[in-house]
Amino acid sequence: MTELRVVPLNAIGRGQPSDSVFLTSAALPSASLNISVSEFGESYLVLEWTVPLNTGIGDQSLPIISYELQVDEGFGVGFVPITKNYTDT
Repeated sequence: MTELRVVPLNAIGRGQPSDSVFLTSAALPSASLNISVSEFGESYLVLEWTVPLNTGIGDQSLPIISYELQVDEGFGVGFVPITKNYTDT
């Protein structure tokens, strides 16, 4: 956790510091694990996976807010998103 504050300066010197604010720095999450198709039909697909071991701050304490499902249909364009902002159920 990072603590931040602002100290004003003028020609005479430094003034009083502001109150502190705290920031939890985060990085991109690691890959989801153990993805599998648990059920499928003509018009639906059920996928299951395990939350990444690192969700952004070195452990799983920063929540994953959504997932994006991507597909590569083999036409040479690579993976493209087919859903956005999918959340856990």
